[in-house]
Amino acid sequence: LAERACATASLVRHFEPHFAGHAAQRSDYGYIAKESRSAVAARLRFLGVSMVGTKAELLAKLLGSAPGGELGGAVAAAPPAVRDIALLPDFDLKRAGKASKVPEKPPSVWSGLVDAAAAAAPGSAPETGKELVLQAVRSAVA
Repeated sequence: LAERACATASLVRHFEPHFAGHAAQRSDYGYIAKESRSAVAARLRFLGVSMVGTKAELLAKLLGSAPGGELGGAVAAAPPAVRDIALLPDFDLKRAGKASKVPEKPPSVWSGLVDAAAAAAPGSAPETGKELVLQAVRSAVA
């Protein structure tokens, strides 16, 4: 069970970098840098940010200005539910609608597990199944 929890945690971290428990990096979203200027502008329009400028300026507005650094810009300032939509690889402005109409989503189960694992006493031997899963999650996100 513990190995399965670790494998699942590593898969989540690999395929959904903004969902996982680590700080999102601009490099995690390289697919956005490969998009056309109009596609980047559509993401900014969804977030309600000015769409004036070159593609490089729009990318800096969207993801922040430090290449390879922590995620910044309009995406970092957006609520989690809006950020998730704005960072989708197959983002479509018509389907996304307006950011102001996106309902706030409750915290994910994953973040609850990470918080519980951080609060659990490290180094103690697990006595229950829950403690074993928490230990596996703690080691997976370390």
